[in-house]
Amino acid sequence: MKYHVKILRESIKPNPGYGLPIVMYGRSHTTHHDDGSVTINRSVIPLREIGNPGPVVDHQKWLYDYEVTEVTCEGCGASFPWTELKDTTDYDYDGNAIGWEDVCPKCGEPECCDVEFEDITTALARTNPVR
Repeated sequence: MKYHVKILRESIKPNPGYGLPIVMYGRSHTTHHDDGSVTINRSVIPLREIGNPGPVVDHQKWLYDYEVTEVTCEGCGASFPWTELKDTTDYDYDGNAIGWEDVCPKCGEPECCDVEFEDITTALARTNPVR
């Protein structure tokens, strides 16, 4: 079954950062110590320090949220909000990453349901119909 998840009309608002350069980038560094402990250092650095040739621009004109829609896993039959779906990465014998989307939080079935999200153009037309 295909589930259509709509944008919450009342959540749509202009993005105040639209068209502006994004100048910061998050980075973490993990250190494994001889005693088995792990230290994770997180930092925010300017993009120019990681070799970015030019500004990265925020292209998202609108900010919005999606409705919480109940979906059902085609594998186990469990029902849950679409927000509980997970994405995961497995690795094959050669160490190549294999990505799985829409993983059931109950049974672990990948691509357990077909979720389609409304695009912002459709939501804006639904919010402000042309007369």
